[in-house]
Amino acid sequence: MADFLCRERQTASASLKAQYGTETGKTQLNSVLKTLLYPGKGFTKDTKDWCKWLIAGGECPDVFLRKLREYDSSQTCGLVWHKNFVAYRCRDCGTSPCMSICADCFHGGDHRGHDYNMFRSQAGGACDCGDENVMKKEGFCTSHGKHRSSSSRPPADALHMAKAVIPQLFNRLYKEVEPRQNSEDSILSGNEDVDEIVDFLQELCEGEVLRSVICDAMVQECFDISQSDQELRRVDSEQSCSSFHFLSAICSYDSANNCYERESASFLDLLLDIVIKLDFPEKLVTFLLQLLPNQEYKIAFTQKFCQKYQEIGKLLTLCSTLHEVEQLSNSIVHISVQLFSNQSLVTKMVQEQNLLHVMVKVLLEMMRTTLHPVKVNGQLVDHLVINCDKEVIKYHCYWPIISDFINVVTHHTIAYIFMKDSDLLEKWMNFVACVTGMNCNERVVTEHIKYEPTTYNAAYFIEIEAASSPMWSLIAASSVLNDKTCMLNVLQQISVALDRWQKKVALQPSRAEVTFHLPLLRCFSAFVKQAMLQFMIDFEEFKFDLGLLTKLLEWPTCIQAAVCEIRTGMWARNGHQIHAQSAWYHQCHFSNSMLDLDIFFLQICAAQLDPEYFLGVLIERFRVEHWFQFPSELESCSPGIDDDNKEMMVEGVLTLILTLLSCRLHCGMGVEETLRLEMVTLLCFSDRTHSQLVDLISF
Repeated sequence: MADFLCRERQTASASLKAQYGTETGKTQLNSVLKTLLYPGKGFTKDTKDWCKWLIAGGECPDVFLRKLREYDSSQTCGLVWHKNFVAYRCRDCGTSPCMSICADCFHGGDHRGHDYNMFRSQAGGACDCGDENVMKKEGFCTSHGKHRSSSSRPPADALHMAKAVIPQLFNRLYKEVEPRQNSEDSILSGNEDVDEIVDFLQELCEGEVLRSVICDAMVQECFDISQSDQELRRVDSEQSCSSFHFLSAICSYDSANNCYERESASFLDLLLDIVIKLDFPEKLVTFLLQLLPNQEYKIAFTQKFCQKYQEIGKLLTLCSTLHEVEQLSNSIVHISVQLFSNQSLVTKMVQEQNLLHVMVKVLLEMMRTTLHPVKVNGQLVDHLVINCDKEVIKYHCYWPIISDFINVVTHHTIAYIFMKDSDLLEKWMNFVACVTGMNCNERVVTEHIKYEPTTYNAAYFIEIEAASSPMWSLIAASSVLNDKTCMLNVLQQISVALDRWQKKVALQPSRAEVTFHLPLLRCFSAFVKQAMLQFMIDFEEFKFDLGLLTKLLEWPTCIQAAVCEIRTGMWARNGHQIHAQSAWYHQCHFSNSMLDLDIFFLQICAAQLDPEYFLGVLIERFRVEHWFQFPSELESCSPGIDDDNKEMMVEGVLTLILTLLSCRLHCGMGVEETLRLEMVTLLCFSDRTHSQLVDLISF
């Protein structure tokens, strides 16, 4: 019986292929497919076998697929992997920091003597071997690259049936998942038909020829099949096993009732909508990524992804648990890292889709829901900062957007566009300003706090991840671009943002409060250092308002004084969390972007402001005025601190002055000397590999 059924399928499929060139033949094939893939009928093994025979046009499916693979000439690998997959990254071969290749391609290429590392993927990825937009051709394995291109193509009539069947498979897939968009159950794994259809499509796209057919079907405008339920009921889905009865029944349809109704979207649009609404189901995401070796599809997919980017950002804010955020974030980055590692493609998206503006807008919208007024010196001010107790901040909902932004500006041409665009810089500085002054601590002098806040964790990570990391990426790009005008434009926009921030804050922090988060000031310090080092620019050329510098001086000085006070025990009633904040401020993971830049900012102030005024601010903030007064003045002066703490505070201010005079990290040391010092320091603790040193040292 099995041979008989197989022979009937073969005969029916061959007959449909032979008549495909006629209108009658196309009508019959459409009728077959509509009934075979009717949503009310399960996508069984029998249905799958029928599709295979139809695609093969009467040939044995296995033989047909083997013949098509002879025409494969894929230049890229495109292997898709998921979280915890072990892959390789070669810094010598990669032109993008996101570049990664699978083990087979790595061992198939020549990376002897290269700076490479093996890593476990955090969010998933795909192999970039063969893609010259991501890595140098010298790093390709022998199976990928332009040398694989072939001029031979399969006969045109060999794919006629596949081009008819595959769009109908997508239509059936869409009909299966579309009703689930508004349901609470967002897990596709519960629908066996969806799994079977996607598995079948993945099986077909293993070969380059059929993958191209699938990609063409994905990007072209799709058609919705308008079917009559009454007529479909005439065909018993169980009859699919009886080939000739089945064929005669479905071919008897009136073609007028089987017309196509045009829709204004492609299957790619529809599937991407579903992927977003169902929280990026892994199976569908994997299928969409498997098609990326096709360049036309990759461009179309990237365009659609960018158009949906704001919707994706909103989706992140709707997650209610950390686990949901982590899953969704990994799925988003799994896609975006493949799209944004290609410089030419990203440049196209920035120019055509305003990708940079969209990313910054998404971040600002995300932060807008967390903003709250802040108190300075006991009074509410106009400046709004993020509330680190909000889920958006605690769960790191911003991480995928920031990760994408960093990946994009890592491309030097994109960084140039960003730093030349004053409007874009202004919006970015508005975002950084939201982080400046957050998580302000007030010294408790009465009873010990009952419940210690844990928001400092979120505050530290959002500053490092969302403000500092993009800053360092832009600075790294500026060192390559070597454009003085670009640098001065960035400094101008930072100066304007600082002035705007100071006017909103208006007041100076009291001695009883401290915030460890001043990314706007640190951004200024970092770019001033880079401008001086790279272009030998004098500070006067920045045309920075010294009056503003005078007001800003109080903020980093306040941190240095608070650190000393915490050490003396004056903040003991604030609990362990304030000690943790002080310790994190000095940790190497944070100090490069926080403490070191604060010290350099104070060095700028010391060099530009009146020395007596500068020392006066330091002495006042450390509460040691009485140590620098004559006996007649001392009698009327209140020390302000206990005798037990006086010596430690004096030691603290003197140590700070010595640090400002002796530290040359950002004002004197060259890049080579700095790197040497950091390497020696790290190696003093333990032996480390070259890759570990590269990961630990900030460039």
